[in-house]
Amino acid sequence: MDEQTRGDDILDRFSEPTAAWFRSSFAAPTDAQVGAWTATSSGRNAL
Repeated sequence: MDEQTRGDDILDRFSEPTAAWFRSSFAAPTDAQVGAWTATSSGRNAL
């Protein structure tokens, strides 16, 4: 899976306004953001 597809998938976990803002402001989330958002949205510790 390429970085853009992975970024779009992870952004689906946010509200539409938040996801739309992120998509219009940045090319894609970093690997660190994807990892942290995956962990925290699943109730796990990201540290």
